[in-house]
Amino acid sequence: MPTSSSLLIKDLNLIYKPRERLIKLGANNLTSQELLAILLRTGSHHVSALKLAQSLLKNKNLLSLSHISLAQLTQIKGIGPAKAATLLACFELATRLNQSTKLIILNQPEKIFYQAYDIKDKKQEFCLALYVDGQRQLLSKKIIAIGSLNQNYLEIRDILAPALKLPAAGFFLIHNHPSGNVDPSDNDIAVTDRIAEGANLLGVELIDHLIVSHRNFFSFKNAGLM
Repeated sequence: MPTSSSLLIKDLNLIYKPRERLIKLGANNLTSQELLAILLRTGSHHVSALKLAQSLLKNKNLLSLSHISLAQLTQIKGIGPAKAATLLACFELATRLNQSTKLIILNQPEKIFYQAYDIKDKKQEFCLALYVDGQRQLLSKKIIAIGSLNQNYLEIRDILAPALKLPAAGFFLIHNHPSGNVDPSDNDIAVTDRIAEGANLLGVELIDHLIVSHRNFFSFKNAGLM
């Protein structure tokens, strides 16, 4: 009699279907094989997604699988570019989540710049806040504005509300310059001064403000502007 992993998923009894099991039992109660099968969605050439997931795990654990390349994935029978892209996207998200939940001490501008990986290459300006405790341990990061920094619409309360809720001892601001020129404008300086003043009134410190591009950064603190 065929096993549940050899049958096509559409032919499985509901109690064996990974997606239905996840809905009923929760993702934490599924095996790695079942979770991978959900990402794969479908199998290939009469091989179920479960069987395909089993092939992925046959010679690799999850850690080594997370470092696999697109070329290596597409060499596995039944995995084309679309399935490979889905898996790689999932692995990258897991890596970023792991990095964001590790104990991170933001005591150097270079470490702050690293935290800007998701905005430094944007074609539009983004403003990001990194909230830290008294030991500069990262507590949370939050995008607080999209578009050029403008004193007229960047609300201090949007920046400070998360700091007060956490609570955070201080925060860093990061915003990107899509042009690649990280020199601060007069408006950048004015906005920074206004935010620092408002934060101080509530007992929260604006520790530094970085302007970033895809390859370098400008630190207000290092430049003596704070």
